[in-house]
Amino acid sequence: MKVVMRAEDIFLNAMKNVKPTKIVEFELNQKKQDDIFVTIDLHAKTLKEALSLVVYNVERVSKEGIRLKIITGKGKNSTTVAPLLAREVKNYLLEKGLKFKEREGFFEVW
Repeated sequence: MKVVMRAEDIFLNAMKNVKPTKIVEFELNQKKQDDIFVTIDLHAKTLKEALSLVVYNVERVSKEGIRLKIITGKGKNSTTVAPLLAREVKNYLLEKGLKFKEREGFFEVW
């Protein structure tokens, strides 16, 4: 008998296996609201862990109006032709209709 899991169950199971990560950087500049941002670094994370962190942090900061910097790296250690992690993060951001800028090795999301 084949067991079919709902998307929510897959996500919850994935989150159980993700180790908590600390926020690498939190800068507060009282000059402008746009200068407040959170940075997450996805180096040394599996694709599954990285996407779980992106989903969690995008939802968290979008509710608070804080910008997010997602460091994916340039893909130099990737075994694929193109950087897989950056491509998947970009696809997720596009899918969610979020505003972002793609830079070399990272994304700025607001």
